[in-house]
Amino acid sequence: MPLFMMSLFTRYSDMLKAEGYSADYPTLFLVFFWVGMNLISRYEDPIWLVSYLSFLAFIPVLNAVNAYWRGKAPGLPEKPLTLGQTVLLIAGVVFFSLFVMGTFIPA
Repeated sequence: MPLFMMSLFTRYSDMLKAEGYSADYPTLFLVFFWVGMNLISRYEDPIWLVSYLSFLAFIPVLNAVNAYWRGKAPGLPEKPLTLGQTVLLIAGVVFFSLFVMGTFIPA
């Protein structure tokens, strides 16, 4: 996965720079951050919960790509969540909250 991420982030950066957009996210740092966060998952309770922050490595890349698409096609509509998506999102948040609380409550 890290090699795939490095290639993908670099391709996005090259595409954005060719189109005249700013793509100044640190690719190598983001890949190492993602790998480090996933390695933390090997630790014991509750330290491994920090590994859920690995998604933060994707935010700079997504922001750059979103800026590109806002400039390329400014009239693209933003679709709101459907009822089914909202229900699944709430169920996921409740399940994850119970999971985290269960980690800290002694058996």
